[in-house]
Amino acid sequence: QERLLANAFFEVRPIDGLLLKANFGIDRNYQKLKQYMPTTTLYGQRENGAASIAQGDNSDYLMELTANYTKQVGDHNFNALVGHSYQLFTYEMFSGKSNDFITDGFLYNNLGAGNAKRPTVESSATKSRMASFFGRLNYTFKDRYLLTATLRADGSSVFALGKKWGYFPSVALAWRINEENFLKNVDAISNLKLRLSWGQSGQCAIDPYQTVGLLGNSTYSFNNEGAYGFYPKTMSNKELTWETTTQYNLGLDFGFFNNRISGSIDIYKAETRDILMNRVIPSINGYASVMENIGKTESTGVDLTLSTVNIQNKNFSWFSDFSLSHNREKIKELASGQLKDEANAWFVGEPFKVFYDYKKEGIWQLGEEAAAAANGQEPGDIKVQDVDGNGVITTDDRIIYSQRPDVTFGFNNTFNYKGFDLSVFLYARLGQWIAYDYNTTYRINALENGGNVDYWTPENPTNAFPRP
Repeated sequence: QERLLANAFFEVRPIDGLLLKANFGIDRNYQKLKQYMPTTTLYGQRENGAASIAQGDNSDYLMELTANYTKQVGDHNFNALVGHSYQLFTYEMFSGKSNDFITDGFLYNNLGAGNAKRPTVESSATKSRMASFFGRLNYTFKDRYLLTATLRADGSSVFALGKKWGYFPSVALAWRINEENFLKNVDAISNLKLRLSWGQSGQCAIDPYQTVGLLGNSTYSFNNEGAYGFYPKTMSNKELTWETTTQYNLGLDFGFFNNRISGSIDIYKAETRDILMNRVIPSINGYASVMENIGKTESTGVDLTLSTVNIQNKNFSWFSDFSLSHNREKIKELASGQLKDEANAWFVGEPFKVFYDYKKEGIWQLGEEAAAAANGQEPGDIKVQDVDGNGVITTDDRIIYSQRPDVTFGFNNTFNYKGFDLSVFLYARLGQWIAYDYNTTYRINALENGGNVDYWTPENPTNAFPRP
């Protein structure tokens, strides 16, 4: 693996207060994987030696041109910036595979020496572009009152004609309260800043060519011989457009005792429309899914950060950082106009990421044969809750389990003693449902290797796992 990160810039000041700057950058990531499975391995013995070579080249090129003007008039400070940026993203991949070699000596250096009936050769390439025009104005009065206004116009080649451009304004106000005369001489307050902002941002993180549809190749019989053909692989969607998030934020930054205690509190509300997601569709359409702008969501929350300098002297220091986040997300609207999309587990009023499943009550036990038989089950099978109370288990008895945590927090402590560092970090998410990976080791036939599972048997009437 090889990676090149390079950056170069040129700047000039033609007049007082004006800075013209040109910035150029490249991020190139090249990877190559060579592999040979000799006949001394199980797989290599079956294939009589198997060799493969795969390489990928992922590059990101950036050009950014800006003009920055600064001016001070008495207690008024102005800063204006305008600019243009252009990014080019390219990706190329090539791979080759073969097997059935007369010797292991070639390794992966002579794929043509393999006697494979159909050696595998694959290649692909993608290219996308992003162009942006932007402007920003900063204004400060007496270093107490601050105003920032921005406007971006972003264009992406991943969208179709007429949908490529998005426009995203924002405005922010701030008040440094500790600079006011009534707090300026309060030594205990190092920083007290009130913030209020509104802004929009765009998202275009989808693969190229989603708007035109892609072809896939497949083998078929032609004149009693194998042949390659092509078929529509992905459904095109020429209506794809920018995912846009509008956010309102109220925040307070604080610092006390020369910033030995500092932090911030933020209350926010974010509304996202035209969300870009893959939607599962019935395979009768010829496709399994399609990329769409599927609806709107709303997210509200509170973020708290707190940093403290507990001890700091010549030989020993102890710093603590605490963060707490509470977030509520819900779908406000689906593009279909419906209240739910069960195939994708999307429900208006619920988060995007949920599990939609039955609620397990336990395991049917001996003596409950009649009740279990009403749903085509028997002792040892999973007993689920009859949510609607009609005495029959149907798909209407499924319930929604949110994958979004109610609270997320982290607590980090950093200790330093005479040049030695120690960090202790605690992270937690509370109030969410997860897919417990250990349960994937459960093998219902009880024959394959797996975890130590508490199966139900007549001699072990557990409520943990059903009968094998």
